[in-house]
Amino acid sequence: IYASYLGERYKSHLAYRLHHLKTSENGGIEDDRYVTEPEAFTNSYETWDMPTSLSKTWNKLNVNSLLFTQRIDLGSNRQYGDSLKTDTLGSRTTGRENSMTAPMSITHSLQFDHDDRLFLSNFRTNEYNAHYFKDFFFAGDSAKDEMKHIAVRNTVALELNEKWKTWLKAGARLYFSHKYERFTLPKSATTFDTYAYNYFNVGLQLMHRKGKVLDYDMLGELRTRDGKRWGEFMLLANGDLHTEVGNDTLTVGVFGKLSSEEPTFYYRHYHSRNAWWDNEGMSNTLTTQLGVTLRYKTTRLSVRFEQQNKGAYLQETLFDQPKADAENLKLHRVNAIQNGKPVQRLEVALYHLQTWGIFNWENEFTYQMTSDKTLSPAPTFLAYSNLFLKFQIAKVLNTEIGSDVRFFTRFAPQVYSPIIGQYVLQDANRTENIGGYPIVNVYANMHLKRTRFYIMASHINASDRQKKAFELPHYPMNGFTLHLGISWNFIN
Repeated sequence: IYASYLGERYKSHLAYRLHHLKTSENGGIEDDRYVTEPEAFTNSYETWDMPTSLSKTWNKLNVNSLLFTQRIDLGSNRQYGDSLKTDTLGSRTTGRENSMTAPMSITHSLQFDHDDRLFLSNFRTNEYNAHYFKDFFFAGDSAKDEMKHIAVRNTVALELNEKWKTWLKAGARLYFSHKYERFTLPKSATTFDTYAYNYFNVGLQLMHRKGKVLDYDMLGELRTRDGKRWGEFMLLANGDLHTEVGNDTLTVGVFGKLSSEEPTFYYRHYHSRNAWWDNEGMSNTLTTQLGVTLRYKTTRLSVRFEQQNKGAYLQETLFDQPKADAENLKLHRVNAIQNGKPVQRLEVALYHLQTWGIFNWENEFTYQMTSDKTLSPAPTFLAYSNLFLKFQIAKVLNTEIGSDVRFFTRFAPQVYSPIIGQYVLQDANRTENIGGYPIVNVYANMHLKRTRFYIMASHINASDRQKKAFELPHYPMNGFTLHLGISWNFIN
């Protein structure tokens, strides 16, 4: 739900969103050999009756967010002309356009978030009859873990607007924000712990976004928690250099980030029946990111490098079942850890869209390197290809009909933990690989005025002999599936 008021000097926007997500957890199939080696079992299992590690277990998540922004323009407006140009990727526009701008503005934004998560498990297990969970911090053979989060953030900024004076080549923004956060975690089966924090941020931003040749944006920010914990900062910079080549624009973009940030709350504290940690002494994570992108017509080449020092991670540890008849079932423990060594990651990606009339061929290829495949798992190579027809029917019905394929090389990814509802690092002593398997879909999209509808046949290359079709370890991919969908909006 959203609303806005646009006056000559005062503008405001209001938006509210509500999400409810309920996930029925099964913990994955008990044994991957149901898919990879079905001949090893006397029983023949279908996709709908493979035994799973959990049952009667749910994660419920409610997310509520309210955002209100307002802006007041100060001083006398000034008219200026701006020369802009649109390239093939739609990033720029051409022609002379007269605009009005005020010398400065005061802005205010208010964001209110209210979230809660409920983990329910009526799967009858306890420390004397463990089946999936390794640890039990509350008594009883069922779980009902409730967690709540409330955040209120106010930001006030003074902006010196770009182009107010012809000699003023950049705009500037000085801002201050206060954020109050409160977290509620279980202390026992019936009582709760509450953690409350006040964060103060101050920052300065310089931006030049209306240039013919050069655009840039630079930001520096300092943050403190409760005025006692200092040392957090963030420096951001990005810029685009535009050069006319042939009948289009070649854009060279650069990006950089340097930050020192405290690991977020749930790395420091987490309480539930089956997972518990308190790591208030975690050090700040130092992150360095550098990137460059070249864009010309419908081609894009990007190179990105990242290094993390003292990164925080969620880690799963597996234990053998004490029961003799459950050798393939494991007990699961989850913890938050911090690793002191630096971890580097390099990514090179190439994108191209080729068009011949109504025929279109879209391709994207990515190469990745990581210095630590345990802490930063990533496939070495990823590929996506999409071949489709794009045309109109009766000059009103926009239509796309095509097929796409996705592929990535085998690697040991993060695994999903229903205990905390997050992806976590695999146990380094018991890793499982996925990948090395293409996924092919066929689809048709249609768009008429404010209504869009589609039909898609996914994983059309599925077969009974597939051995590598896993979304994640212990979570086999669905076979051939037919999807139908429709969406519309009420914006007139």
